[in-house]
Amino acid sequence: MAFSPRSATPQGGDDFKEIVERVRQASDIVDVIGNYVPLKRAGQQFRGLSPFNREKTPSFYVHPDKQLFYCYSSQQGGDVFKFVSLYENLDFMGALRRLAERSGIEIPEKNQFKPGGGGSDRSTREQLLRLHEVVAAWWAELLHKDKAAEVARNYLKGRDFGSELAKRFQVGYAPDGWTTTLDWALKQGFTKEILELSGLVKVNEESGRRYDLFRGRLMFPICDETGRVVAFSGRLLDAEAKAAKYVNSPETPIFIKSKVLFGLDKTKQGIRDSGWALLCEGQIDLIRCYEHEIRNAVAPQGTAFTARHAALLKRFTDKVVICFDADRAGQKAAFGSAEILLETGIDVRIATMPAGDDPDSLLRRGGAAALRPILDSAPDYVHHTLTVACREQDVSTARGRGLVAERMAAVVAKIPSIIARERTALEVATRLGVTLAAFQQEIARAERAVKNAPRQPPSLLDGPQPIGGAPHHPEDEERDYNVDADHAAPEAPAPPYKGDPKVEGLLALALHHPELVPAIQRGLHPAALSFLEGGHLLQLLLILHGDGAWEDEADFMATLAEPERNAIARLLLEPPTFDSEVTPAQLCETVLAKIAREATDRRIRELEQEIKSGILSPEELLAKSREFMELKRGAR
Repeated sequence: MAFSPRSATPQGGDDFKEIVERVRQASDIVDVIGNYVPLKRAGQQFRGLSPFNREKTPSFYVHPDKQLFYCYSSQQGGDVFKFVSLYENLDFMGALRRLAERSGIEIPEKNQFKPGGGGSDRSTREQLLRLHEVVAAWWAELLHKDKAAEVARNYLKGRDFGSELAKRFQVGYAPDGWTTTLDWALKQGFTKEILELSGLVKVNEESGRRYDLFRGRLMFPICDETGRVVAFSGRLLDAEAKAAKYVNSPETPIFIKSKVLFGLDKTKQGIRDSGWALLCEGQIDLIRCYEHEIRNAVAPQGTAFTARHAALLKRFTDKVVICFDADRAGQKAAFGSAEILLETGIDVRIATMPAGDDPDSLLRRGGAAALRPILDSAPDYVHHTLTVACREQDVSTARGRGLVAERMAAVVAKIPSIIARERTALEVATRLGVTLAAFQQEIARAERAVKNAPRQPPSLLDGPQPIGGAPHHPEDEERDYNVDADHAAPEAPAPPYKGDPKVEGLLALALHHPELVPAIQRGLHPAALSFLEGGHLLQLLLILHGDGAWEDEADFMATLAEPERNAIARLLLEPPTFDSEVTPAQLCETVLAKIAREATDRRIRELEQEIKSGILSPEELLAKSREFMELKRGAR
């Protein structure tokens, strides 16, 4: 995915380019990245630990002169927009807006860059985000100051939930009135239409009257990855009331349930730093973990964990420990989430809580010292499942072993890595006392069953979905999650670019010594770009120079795909090195000569094969033989 004015899909035109350039000029890359990563000066560059991989030796470099970064451990690089998009998991427009906000530059509400394109949608999203922001702040203020919120404060006190912790997660109180929030929001200037679209206000189908969705509830704001409030989850406070224990925002233009995990905005760096994520069952568990310095947890809320949630987690880590309630419902949810994670290629582990406990109760009673050993010793999901299955069946009998083998084959079949699957299959077969061949047959049968199973109807992953579906749990309505539509997750990274060292040498010389470009254009063998890896990059650079279209490195990078852009960022931060007695022009001449020799040798081999093929006409044979002899003489 490209991160440049040329490749930002929603926009185009000079006005948009001008805004992008203003934001770029106002966003010094060292200042911006320094807010995320501790940097130290190293010569003309700045250096720090990679924010994308765990490492002990710094391999992350920022070059202030070229306004570029490059991370050697992840092989990713680019400009300030690219860094923000990678770190915050934003698309180009999301990164642009984030940097524009930081710089105090206003992005037009309406889309002025593309005729008839998305202006009202943009304005609607901004209004929804603003509405959620001010409502969250108001509800949080009511929790701490309003007399009517005493019931909520008492609930929190009974759960050992301090006011500072509540403020950290902006926990609030929704007033117990049918239109209290509606009336307040109207006074703030929001329209009835926006309130309805947000899901905070419902309409009675019979009377047409509007009413608040959340009434008399403890409110947990749900944030996107960047920390913006986009939805709410409200917990019932009246134990006698005949209502759902939790009510959650419906999906909206800024809230898509499969793209959000509760708490990720606050714990994503903790996940990166620790190398693993803790998957809890709900908000209270996560907040309690955070209070006790376990700051790498997320919560799907309820049991609605999806493949998109797994993909979201995989962008931050390859290891997840699931810690759900010890009851049957909690364990069923844990197993369902684990199999989704397993299919994503994540190392999944199951932490088993003591009977009657959840992370919240265990931490309140014994602190982090009581929970950490359970998390640290959590077995991987496959072996945990095997242990549970062997406990439930009599594996001393052939029937018991067969049932366990059938169950385990369905699990092992979900492991995407062939090597890991083979190793796991051997371990399971050995423990069950069956042959590997027999167990592999069970795995093949499980794979066929999945392929032949009828397809499920498509889920509403990409569009609004009204509240009120069948609940997952007797006490809970289905949990809904969200993400701002402007912050669509970046595509999976493409494979790293690999170029021939000679091509990279010429690229580096051209980038750092542009006066050598004419010499490269004159001296490069005509056939070289067709067989040298990365030749298309050098060809593009030479074309831009030859046509007079070259502006600067940023303009060149804007034309490239992701892997190539990373490569150019690296080369820009690595000036070519050579002996003090060798000039850049001499080095250029040497590289061009090597390429010419390689091209000649390659052509000689091609001609030799053609001559020996026996399919050439007499005229063709004579011509190719002459060319062969001339090249052989010249190569001596």
